[in-house]
Amino acid sequence: MSGDSSLGIGIGLALKSYGRGFRGLLNRYPGAAAAYSLRKLSGSVSNVVRVRRASDNDEKDFTAAQISSGEMVNWVTEGSATADGFVETWYDQSGNGNDATQSVATAQPKIVAGGVLIADGLDFDGVDDVLGTSLVPPNAATLIGVANWDIEDQTTMIIGARDSTNQRSYLSQTSSGESAIGVASSALSGEDIIAGNDYLLFGIHSGSTRLLSTNGTVASDSAGTAPNNTGYGYSIGALNTAGTDSSFMDGTIAEIIIYDSDQSANREVIEGNINDHYSIYA
Repeated sequence: MSGDSSLGIGIGLALKSYGRGFRGLLNRYPGAAAAYSLRKLSGSVSNVVRVRRASDNDEKDFTAAQISSGEMVNWVTEGSATADGFVETWYDQSGNGNDATQSVATAQPKIVAGGVLIADGLDFDGVDDVLGTSLVPPNAATLIGVANWDIEDQTTMIIGARDSTNQRSYLSQTSSGESAIGVASSALSGEDIIAGNDYLLFGIHSGSTRLLSTNGTVASDSAGTAPNNTGYGYSIGALNTAGTDSSFMDGTIAEIIIYDSDQSANREVIEGNINDHYSIYA
């Protein structure tokens, strides 16, 4: 009798575990307006990126598993062992369809260089590489980005938008080499950026909160001012100002998540999930 009971419990637990399936960051902390990564963030996600092969300009979609297994690199290097691969679309994993795209080949960030997968995400050249989105900054926003800069002391964006009256919403490095979140007509600065190091920036702006955390440490926290950008969508790797990009990222971006809400209550657990995956800080 006890053996039958144990067997039943075991089968039940196995079925329960199987039914639960994959639970990514977006399953645990839902409500994102947009999310971009080369890792899988949600159980409902399939393709995470569309890649252009430089050798013949063919394009193909890939899942996170196909990237980590080497299948994507193998496809890029067919016919040329030292081929480069570029990102045409970084798919939005939130389910809202806010894909980040670039149709101009010379402005696409690189994902494979000389037949080798770039280690820290998508590589932006600091000149004109950018991915555009139609997601207009919300008044209450949580902006999260994982990036690694090749340069210091230069205004360079992880993600950003600014309207013609200088109302803005962005995550960046400033001209003085600090992490920053752009809020309305001002910016909130944080920690010094050292080129070649990975950084996790977590910024919030709303009517009541203005906060910037860098690598798990809140450097700035003050009364909130909401932005008023109503015309231009976020650019990834640049600042979209009145439809014209500037302040181009020189370095790599691994992940961006945007919530149209104040995620202060979940900041530490979201940062923990991201840091567990990327091992950015102790």
